[in-house]
Amino acid sequence: MPFNRENAPFFVWWREHVPNSPMVKEGNFFREQGGLTSDWGKHWEPIQASSIGDARRKIAKHHGISLSPIYAGEI
Repeated sequence: MPFNRENAPFFVWWREHVPNSPMVKEGNFFREQGGLTSDWGKHWEPIQASSIGDARRKIAKHHGISLSPIYAGEI
């Protein structure tokens, strides 16, 4: 099944001024917080991933950035 903002498993937000710390929210949590309707949610991108760590690695690869070592053990 294709995913979109209404059923995405994760959402990511990458801030240029903190390049090696892309932020990730689990999809249901994002929606429960009002991310689909609030202004702050417009900056978050839906992403297909198997875990928070997978989502963070995918957004880092997409933007060509290295992740902080703090995320090294993240699944």
